[in-house]
Amino acid sequence: MFKPYGVTIFCDDIRSEIGGKHTFVGVYGANLIITQSKPVILPSVSIAATLVVPNEFKFSTMVYTLKKYAKEDDLNSEDYDLLIERKWEPKNRSEIPGKISKHIEMVSMSPFPVENDCLLASRAYFDDLEIKLGVLPIKFLADSSGAANTPSKSGKRGD
Repeated sequence: MFKPYGVTIFCDDIRSEIGGKHTFVGVYGANLIITQSKPVILPSVSIAATLVVPNEFKFSTMVYTLKKYAKEDDLNSEDYDLLIERKWEPKNRSEIPGKISKHIEMVSMSPFPVENDCLLASRAYFDDLEIKLGVLPIKFLADSSGAANTPSKSGKRGD
């Protein structure tokens, strides 16, 4: 039996179509880069998180969270803004070995204010087990003075 796993798609918008299909608009790559001076208000930021859970995996409660951290280095910090917290209880799950259950969270946050560089972290918690679903660094290309905010050779932002 494998552990639950999943992935999060971060994008500008999620549109629902006829027949249960969804279109992801403006899917972000490794980062969301903002070219304006800070702070900004983005029209929207959306997420689609998919979890795959083997039916043999026993848990009492799953909690999905999306957290906004002030700094990239602080993913283990208790200093974050909780943007989303949704609980899911395993009702009517199949007990057939080898089968899976799929859980999907789709959320659009509009408007989405961004004051400084930050990090969005998508996580699921099965009782005490944390499943990392994805991270989106949000970075300003220029600081508030309009000067370029470019990485130094060490990979850290220059002055």
